[in-house]
Amino acid sequence: MNQKDINQLIKENEILKIKGYTSVIDLNTPVWKLSIGDLLDLLKQVPQNSKPEPQTTVKDFTGSNLIHGLAGLAKLLGCSTRTASKIKQSGKIDGAIIQDGRIITIDSVKALELLQKSKS
Repeated sequence: MNQKDINQLIKENEILKIKGYTSVIDLNTPVWKLSIGDLLDLLKQVPQNSKPEPQTTVKDFTGSNLIHGLAGLAKLLGCSTRTASKIKQSGKIDGAIIQDGRIITIDSVKALELLQKSKS
């Protein structure tokens, strides 16, 4: 097999030539047949994960407009706790809620704004 044939096979993704080696590795070669050097060279050629890191949103809950629990939400909205629970579960006010286990803290101003936006 000459260099032209090897280059053609590389273009067709049938084999992979490792830099610095004269040997050619078939892409169907099992990993257990590779030497450690071959494997390390292959890993160096793999592009690094280019996924952007997920952005975390930081909610500001430092104001005095905080309410706690479904009872607090029901009092704010003037409805029953069952209706407040349905509104919370609908996801309409998720941006105003921080929940840690059973503890629910709600930014009342943000919750009212989100409900107004969801009605429009």
